[in-house]
Amino acid sequence: MSANDAYKKISPTRPLGSLVGFVNLSSIILQIMLVVVFQLITFFYARSQSWFVPTTNPDIQKNFSTMEGTTLFLISIFQYVVMAFVFSKGI
Repeated sequence: MSANDAYKKISPTRPLGSLVGFVNLSSIILQIMLVVVFQLITFFYARSQSWFVPTTNPDIQKNFSTMEGTTLFLISIFQYVVMAFVFSKGI
């Protein structure tokens, strides 16, 4: 950045007044609530399937490689990708 020259003209639009405004915070809080709701839904949906077998081995539970953990991991990765698209500024 220090190698860049100053811009020739001042922008006519004023910058955002506050980063902690109602619109900014409400969208982030709504996103957090949606993440929690979808992860709870997928957690309980995976447990209700006929193929689900609860893990009783303490070594597996210690390493967190369970069906519930895998389900939550996969849905959270998908949610992070969606969040990146939703909150990206665009071109």
